[in-house]
Amino acid sequence: MSDIENADLEWLANGTPRSRQFDDIYFSSEGGPEESEHVYIRGNDLETRWRKTTAGDRPFVIAELGFGTGLNFLLCHRLLDNIANANLYLHYVAFEKHPLTIADIGRAHSLWPQLKKYSTLLRQQIIDHTCGLHRFHFDSKVTLDLYFGEALTGMSDLFSERTEGVDCWFMDGFSPAKNPALWNADMMNTMWQYSKTNATASTYSVAGQTRRSLQNAGFTIDRLPGFGNKREMLVAHKKNIGLKREASQFTNPTSRPAWFKTKSARYSHRRAIIIGAGLAGCSTAYALTQKGWHVTLIESAPKIAAGASGNPQAILQPRLSAEISSQSMYYLHALLYASRQFDQIQKQTDIGWHPDGIIRTPERETRSGLWQRTALPYASQILTRLTAEQASELAGISLASDAIFLPHGGWLRPALLCQAYLDGIANDQLHLISGQSADSINHDKGYWQIINNSGVIASAPVVILCNSYRLNTFPQTSYIPLTPVRGQMTITMGNSRSSALKRPLVAGKYLCPADFAHHSIGATYQSGNTDTSVKAEDDDENIEGIGNAFPATTQLGLSAVGARASIRCNAIDYFPVVGAVPDYEDFISVFGALGRNADAQIKQHARYQPGLYLNTGHGSYGLTSCPLASEYLASLITCESIPVTHAIADSLSPARFIIRELKRQRVPVNAQKSIRNLD
Repeated sequence: MSDIENADLEWLANGTPRSRQFDDIYFSSEGGPEESEHVYIRGNDLETRWRKTTAGDRPFVIAELGFGTGLNFLLCHRLLDNIANANLYLHYVAFEKHPLTIADIGRAHSLWPQLKKYSTLLRQQIIDHTCGLHRFHFDSKVTLDLYFGEALTGMSDLFSERTEGVDCWFMDGFSPAKNPALWNADMMNTMWQYSKTNATASTYSVAGQTRRSLQNAGFTIDRLPGFGNKREMLVAHKKNIGLKREASQFTNPTSRPAWFKTKSARYSHRRAIIIGAGLAGCSTAYALTQKGWHVTLIESAPKIAAGASGNPQAILQPRLSAEISSQSMYYLHALLYASRQFDQIQKQTDIGWHPDGIIRTPERETRSGLWQRTALPYASQILTRLTAEQASELAGISLASDAIFLPHGGWLRPALLCQAYLDGIANDQLHLISGQSADSINHDKGYWQIINNSGVIASAPVVILCNSYRLNTFPQTSYIPLTPVRGQMTITMGNSRSSALKRPLVAGKYLCPADFAHHSIGATYQSGNTDTSVKAEDDDENIEGIGNAFPATTQLGLSAVGARASIRCNAIDYFPVVGAVPDYEDFISVFGALGRNADAQIKQHARYQPGLYLNTGHGSYGLTSCPLASEYLASLITCESIPVTHAIADSLSPARFIIRELKRQRVPVNAQKSIRNLD
């Protein structure tokens, strides 16, 4: 997770940064913004194209090879504001192998005071580096996907499926002679493959290799006057819609199996029903409506956030791992995404967000094995080790052991967050139905019907099930192996010692800083239990569990004054279940050969339930996991580029359970019963 190296810079006398790795400068000494305006903004005729944008053109996708200082993005953001076309939505995708540090970005941006507004917005969200894909939102009109890593690998993850294609390419890497990987035939073929018809690309380079690679890929080339002392520049166009090109071997990985590939659907009516109004349901409603959809949100309780999402305090923390995997990468990016989102929401409405980081003791890391690792698999911006003295200073209270610190963690009031999600939706985009159960779902003539004893209470082409383990009551999703988990959190009155706690502490249990003079301590974990009555012995367990974090001489003397028990939901593999719902019987039929040979190569695709999706199984990490899961799901439904890599998307997929059971020879070819009953 820490394998990305920041750019190694030297600063020239005129203030221009130069890369030591590639022996090249980042922008022209004759004027960085002026050169970028000439080559990329005017070269691609963006102002004219954006002024003509209509409602059906959403979004406009720009892809940049080489993010560098972010100058081109700042200029695009400013141009979008100046044009003020209500129909224009910008999705900006950039690939960078060696990102600049925040300090270096700030130093470069100080040269352009005219872009200060947009520079500030960018630097408030970005971090130095963490490999993989990061999604940033700048209000509802601008989305930035920033991929740290090899460009070809990133293009596969972002563009190979479910995307509407790229409208415009900024070829802004270092010169072909210094950085040939960004200018070779594989790159140009890949660009052509993922471009819309009439897409354009521009570059300051007129090198013969660049021209030939673009032309051989299928682009037509125009030479235009260059900027400053550069006589020419290139603009490429994709016009020949009949020409087919093979993408690079890196962008069509054969390792991605057929069962994880879903067919993109276009919905003429952008309406969806979401069942369940906890964190998963409310964050999904928010993500989908930000992309222009209308949502009906159905909650069986009288009000939203009635379950675990109604606890008085919740901690933003990731599930840590000693090894790099798609699961650990998901939780890392989910942590960063949620932290950025909460920062933005807190500016608009008070959700009690305290982004002060969290402290975790070795007792918490026993299961992950992280503490035993000499070298941590996380960048220092994400996680640092602390001595007991350092941890005590950060905590504000004396602690008994060394610890680790996660600066992007924090705590908030989850019920306020759920309400803020809904308040952030335009009135005409949301219809909330509370106090109504969804007893069954039925698909008829392209629409899903939600049915209870009152009859059909809602219908739409898309349904998203966010109702925890209760989705097992529907035949279409009965095979998903979900388990209810009872958890009781304890409320204690703060005192002079406990009120000194500055940040959440996670040990055997978690302890939140005082909020309205009360602490939250939690939580017990009882798998398979759905009893929500409060138990005194659970309060004792919580208080004792956090007490081990303090020296015997500085116990806090906390006692229970209240408690709340609620039910979370875990999948059998303790990982969220997010994505399209497979047609169980068709999957068994198409992929049944895996039951005889787990390595069978099957290229045929099976059916997914039309317009049916899940967002569940977040367990104890729902505050961290739900925001990114919901953005992923909304992108999947709207056929936009997804905000996670394919490896992460596949690990989230509900299809994983069917395939695992087939490979273990536990599902007969003609199975009619659910996987969860096979044990």
